[in-house]
Amino acid sequence: MRQGLGILPWLILGFWFLVQFCLFYQYLHREILWAFPGFWDQVRYLQESHDTYQYVVHNGLPRGFIHMVTLTTPTGNLLELRKRPFCIVFGEFRLTALLVLFAHWIALQTVAVATIRWLSGRWSLAVTGLALLLLAACQFGEKAR
Repeated sequence: MRQGLGILPWLILGFWFLVQFCLFYQYLHREILWAFPGFWDQVRYLQESHDTYQYVVHNGLPRGFIHMVTLTTPTGNLLELRKRPFCIVFGEFRLTALLVLFAHWIALQTVAVATIRWLSGRWSLAVTGLALLLLAACQFGEKAR
């Protein structure tokens, strides 16, 4: 197995993630952030998010953590726990709540590339695996109008 190339492929992958973030950010500003959430699950997620944030602000982090763990939401408790560090760092905004989902998408791509690279020892297979992952996600996109 050839181990060459060093850090360059990871830098290229990081650049690819930056390009994806720019596209994600542009899409959110164009299509989502300006409008009121259109469906009940989105409204509920944002409402629970704001309520939890206010609970943490007024009652402290330890009690807020207990509140987050015992909270029953349609999206589940774990999403709220993963979202909280983003809100502490970036503030309580709709964009911040959606960044959690983007972070999961990047984590999936990183784990896929690292796993394929580790199993095969080849960057060509890792990039092919990433391409297949991205193509699989394309089928769920909105159809052309």
